Amino acid sequence: ALIADNFAVAVGTEGVSMLSMFRGPNREESAATGPLSFFAQRNPILDIGFGRTGAAFDWQFARRASLQAMYSVNTKESPGTPGSLSDGNTTTGVQLLLTPIDPVDVSLYYVNNYSPNGCLLTFIGDDCLTAKNSQTGQSAALQTNAVGATVNWQISPRVTLGAWGGYTTSEIPGEKGNVETTNYMFYLNFPDLFADGNLGGLYVGQPLKIISSDLPEGNNVPDFFDTGRGRSGGQPGTTIHLEAFYRFQLTDGISLTPGVIHAIDPGHTPDSDSITIGILRTTFLF
Repeated sequence: ALIADNFAVAVGTEGVSMLSMFRGPNREESAATGPLSFFAQRNPILDIGFGRTGAAFDWQFARRASLQAMYSVNTKESPGTPGSLSDGNTTTGVQLLLTPIDPVDVSLYYVNNYSPNGCLLTFIGDDCLTAKNSQTGQSAALQTNAVGATVNWQISPRVTLGAWGGYTTSEIPGEKGNVETTNYMFYLNFPDLFADGNLGGLYVGQPLKIISSDLPEGNNVPDFFDTGRGRSGGQPGTTIHLEAFYRFQLTDGISLTPGVIHAIDPGHTPDSDSITIGILRTTFLF
């Protein structure tokens, strides 16, 4: 709801997430008409919690600056919880959007998340950060703080250069140690490439990766999957995600996007076989 010319609020039981409530600097982040993979849409930090029920606001407090904030809960990750705004996977997010000069947009964001099962729900790379206990079959809960930034530079009307980076640190409430992750992406967008309305894109990045994990023994994911003991340590390798696509705008409402995604060392596992995926997306907009 628009409360004033520069201030809007949203309250709901579905769809209240950073994905839907936070505007991004990359104008081509749409899942329907932009990059092909979920990872290339935006920094996975902004997907943490995958919120459902909650409240948010968007405040354009200056001509070149705005602030968004959101609180949400995803109770589907905690069966049996009553479904209030304090149960389940809860997320608080804040984003500052700036346009310091006309061709450049910058976003800075902070996210705080409580996960009852140790999963951030980004569905990208290392998003489950505690191993399942062999006796209880449950993963430990995590409290996470995450920060990130995205920069988008429109070099010309037909070339845009962008990048983002993100960092998370998480701990088991009441326990010593933490687990840290990083992710990054560099991208080039080519609006109106070869024809008006078409779009080319090149994206290269690293999905969420556990770089350090010194939770109590038995909880550390990299060593748990390697030896089953869950001792301290980070991932032994680094996944590199490469993506290229070209969108043909056939009509105002129909587009066809062929592309390819290539993952080097998938699963952050060194010496593993690379994966190549060919994709053809057809989009109908009404």
